[in-house]
Amino acid sequence: MKTHLRTAKLFHSLKLKLFFLIVFCISINPASAALSSLGLSTPSATLDPMSGGTITTLINTNIDNGVSAVTSIGFTFILNGVSYTQFSVNSNGLMRLGATVVSNTAVNSLASSSDLPKIAPYWDDLKTVAGTVRSKVLGISPSRTLVVDWNVTIVNPNTPVQFQVWLFEGSNNIQFVYGAGTAANAGLYSVGLASTTSDYSSITVASTFSSSTVSSVAVNNSNSNAISASNSFLYTPAPSCPVQTTPASLATNVAINTSLNWTAGTTGTTSVYDIYFGTASNPPLVASNQAVLTYNPGTLISNTVYFWKIVGKNGTITVASSSSCTIRQFTTVPLPTCATSLSPAHLTTNKALNTTLSWSAGAGTVPTGYDVYFGTAASPPLVSTNQAGTTYNPGTLISNTIYFWKIVPRNGSDLATGCTIIQFTTVPLPTCATSLFPAHLAINQPSTTILSWSAGAGTVPTGYDVYFGTAASPPLVSTNQAGTTYNPGTLISNTIYFWKIVPRNGSDLATGCT
Repeated sequence: MKTHLRTAKLFHSLKLKLFFLIVFCISINPASAALSSLGLSTPSATLDPMSGGTITTLINTNIDNGVSAVTSIGFTFILNGVSYTQFSVNSNGLMRLGATVVSNTAVNSLASSSDLPKIAPYWDDLKTVAGTVRSKVLGISPSRTLVVDWNVTIVNPNTPVQFQVWLFEGSNNIQFVYGAGTAANAGLYSVGLASTTSDYSSITVASTFSSSTVSSVAVNNSNSNAISASNSFLYTPAPSCPVQTTPASLATNVAINTSLNWTAGTTGTTSVYDIYFGTASNPPLVASNQAVLTYNPGTLISNTVYFWKIVGKNGTITVASSSSCTIRQFTTVPLPTCATSLSPAHLTTNKALNTTLSWSAGAGTVPTGYDVYFGTAASPPLVSTNQAGTTYNPGTLISNTIYFWKIVPRNGSDLATGCTIIQFTTVPLPTCATSLFPAHLAINQPSTTILSWSAGAGTVPTGYDVYFGTAASPPLVSTNQAGTTYNPGTLISNTIYFWKIVPRNGSDLATGCT
């Protein structure tokens, strides 16, 4: 009888595979399968010991193709948006949600039209021998868990196995947990879920359990690999779309160094996120499987509309995503305007040689930095780029010289346009000192004579160079001194001394001083 059943099962399975392969090629759109949105992972888990609490025996010992009565889940469980409060199971590792009792079939076919919606932790030709199929509810509302335990034997080979289905209240997670003895199976088994003949999640169990795969476009009813104890498959519902927080929808004047921020969706389990971002209204994927709730797109372009979308995902074998997550947009700050209050002002004259350039931000958004152009050419070179402050010290300038300068505010790489070059002229060269004492050719000067002088006409010099000695071309004895006197010390009687004062502005010296 079992041989006939296995033959019928294999023949039926082959027909179903061929049928569904044809149907998939013609008409199935994988994206429309709701179960494909479930995330699947492979965490370690240990069988519930099924001791303590209220345990319900669903199928007794020594029963082949046994079927339970319809039994209360103990809470409301949601699958694919449908609420269920009841279930039934058969001894062949199949569970059905709803008020209709499951069939006793051992012919495992996830995509068949019977027993929907079906949950198959290990569906094959199984029977209770010394074991049973039992259930219990753990925990308290609103976080209860239904545990259904199969302690059964594989008909081919004659091997005991134990596995469980856990249904979680609230999260609506589904977990398949496996115990010792889930051996290699020549009879070939199915693992997965199905809600319709075209909406299913079929797992292919790999010899390395964590390498198992899942499909919503091809059914695998021919698993044969053993499953070691403490392995499990965890289905988690697709998360709802993340809540995009900043920048706000349609925000304007957004800084060009802004980051995108969001929070997890309000339902489902979100483990990682995909980020779509760009200037196209349907932005491209720029980062995948990111765990943190922020993304830095780098420096943006001023006065530009950007679009972004965040898609939550879950699971490690497959991921759930929502193509319906909203694309939002924002606009960055306008291009910066030219600086104002420039000092020295245009065509200013007699500017000190230690002049510092200064300016203020123009109207609108404060720039991220400024480019400074400065020099003696009418089109001055760039001397400082993207500096934060609003002053620039060009160093000591040259007397009687025209300088040109321009300030170009920037936002990142975006520069203000139309900013003009302005010019100023430094103070003239200093003139020679006047009122020199002792006067030229003075005689009978005391040995304690102190030299003195006054600034010449025009701008007061920044300092004086003093030349003094007995040589007709006296040496430099004091440079750039601030005062207008010089004490050469005790002089020698009846000696001719020579001296000269050369005013200076910075490094610029008066000429023709005698």
